[in-house]
Amino acid sequence: MRGMIAVGMAVASLALVSVVRGQDTGAEGRIWLEGTSTVRKWSCDAKEFAPALRAQPGFEKALLSGQKAVVGVGARIDAASIDCGNGKMNEHLRKALKVAEYPTVTYELKSYEVTQPGESAAVRAVGDLTIAGTTREIEMDVTATPTAAGGLEVKGSKQIRMTEYGVKPPTLMLGTLKVGDAVTVHFDVVLTPGLVAMLSAAQAR
Repeated sequence: MRGMIAVGMAVASLALVSVVRGQDTGAEGRIWLEGTSTVRKWSCDAKEFAPALRAQPGFEKALLSGQKAVVGVGARIDAASIDCGNGKMNEHLRKALKVAEYPTVTYELKSYEVTQPGESAAVRAVGDLTIAGTTREIEMDVTATPTAAGGLEVKGSKQIRMTEYGVKPPTLMLGTLKVGDAVTVHFDVVLTPGLVAMLSAAQAR
């Protein structure tokens, strides 16, 4: 399927794969970046992103009990949609990310372990993060918490260095404002049974 994020560990019996935008499915979520500069701290939101999910029915309860009911997870961010609330910062960030050449930032889950089952499960995830055409494996801790609507709120964060992905930290104001190399990527996304059903239906078409 064109535009789909590849997700590993394919299981033929599970036809629950698709890519959708959060605003198209009613899914809730936020992905944002935080960093520092020589002048102040800054924060930028990814306004356009799409999740990909492969999971067994009832994955939310199974995951909380320690079972590996989620088979694959991916995310694609429209790099040009990252908004820092400042036109100049947006312009310099998009240039640094080489948006014209590499329009998307992607993440693909490779493996995970439920390190602490319970009402709020702790998960250690390993996956590939691709920024500006450079892919690196990252490991991060994720928390999965049940919601009142019967889904899972999945959240976590990971600090990366832009230079590790071939990205030169932006400079503004004739070099008087220099963005720090370290950036923390945060995500807080709600996955619901309804979202899984929509993913299944989309794949069936």
